[in-house]
Amino acid sequence: MALVIIVACNCSSDVKVDSNKLNLITMAAMNADSWPMPKLSEKEASLVDSISRLDAFINYHNAYQQLIKKTSSYFANLSSEEMEEFTQNGTDTAFISDFMKKMDSCINIEIEIKAVEEAGKDFDKMIKGLELTEAERIALIIKKFK
Repeated sequence: MALVIIVACNCSSDVKVDSNKLNLITMAAMNADSWPMPKLSEKEASLVDSISRLDAFINYHNAYQQLIKKTSSYFANLSSEEMEEFTQNGTDTAFISDFMKKMDSCINIEIEIKAVEEAGKDFDKMIKGLELTEAERIALIIKKFK
């Protein structure tokens, strides 16, 4: 079973949305506990466990946890109408741009986003030479968010 997350936007050339920030916020807003872990062979599971104990992965995981902590409180305080609007319009660039401006005015997450981006670069460098299977990559993504 593959987990595929696609964020597609109804693009308007005059509305700029920072796609990295959008992706980080969207992923942080999702409940990773409900994501199914892919079936891994014993060898794959051992490799994923080994990678998840490395400093670069732990730093990446911790940076994401800080972002999740800060954004989850923001999302928890949205009304049901606001959450419905986010769900319904979450692919519209104008809506997302306005939503992100509103969120930025309530919580400052720039430090957390930079920490995730930096930790992600370090982690990517570390695993660059590894030929991970799709299941191993998905398992690492899920572990990053849990």
